[in-house]
Amino acid sequence: MKVAIRMTGWMRELAGTGRLELELAGDARIEEALRAVAAALPPGARARLGRNGSLHPSVLAVVRDRLAPPGSTLAPGDEIELLLPVAGG
Repeated sequence: MKVAIRMTGWMRELAGTGRLELELAGDARIEEALRAVAAALPPGARARLGRNGSLHPSVLAVVRDRLAPPGSTLAPGDEIELLLPVAGG
């Protein structure tokens, strides 16, 4: 199935694009989509990722206007928006 990933901020800069289209297995979950995003990034960008080549746990996924935990099942055509941590004071 096809899903789209929307990225902003440093994630967009690392990927060189604000949107990726991924082809995933029909029973894919958020965690598998995030691993696919990490694998699609250029090798130099992977230093900003979490352990084992996955996205950092502070990156949140929103699907169908709701926060989606890593075990959430995806549907064909879903768009996953990645929310990055913000720091400041």
